[in-house]
Amino acid sequence: PLISHLEGDLVSDWKAQTISLQKLRGKVYQSALKGQALLNLKKNHLDLDLELDRLKADVLLAYQTPATSTPLQANHLKTHLQQVAYQPSFSYNAKIKIAQLQAKGTSFQNVSTTMKNHAEGVSLSPLSAGLYGGKFQGNALVSTSNKRVKLQGSLEQLNVPKLLESFGQKAVITGSGHAKFNLWF
Repeated sequence: PLISHLEGDLVSDWKAQTISLQKLRGKVYQSALKGQALLNLKKNHLDLDLELDRLKADVLLAYQTPATSTPLQANHLKTHLQQVAYQPSFSYNAKIKIAQLQAKGTSFQNVSTTMKNHAEGVSLSPLSAGLYGGKFQGNALVSTSNKRVKLQGSLEQLNVPKLLESFGQKAVITGSGHAKFNLWF
């Protein structure tokens, strides 16, 4: 199951039309989850503050994908984020921290972002993570108008031998790399 255990303190304030989950703790795909949530019924808005110790994105997306599909197909990911994350009549602000995120054999450390929906789509900004001994900083946008993902940012102190080895290549280059990019896919 997606969520195997969830507990916390439920507090409601009917005058303010809010419901909050405080001291939220649980298990999501064998990852420890903690945080809090506040639902404002008057404003139709949800604030989340969540921390996960680890998350295997391949497993999460495979759970959402038919068995005949490749788990991390870019089109599936874009469609899934657009359908689930963007609801124009409902707004949210989700602060997310993941100590270790694995996707397609790549391990990211200390992932941190704020996810928001707005007229253009869903944004992850700022977005930061440790990657191959270096640091990624930037932002991402899943556009609802052109159904594409925009990724902007920079990589600093990227360990080139680690990067090459992760792709099954012999590390014939030493040192660290730096890059800035602005990609649409």
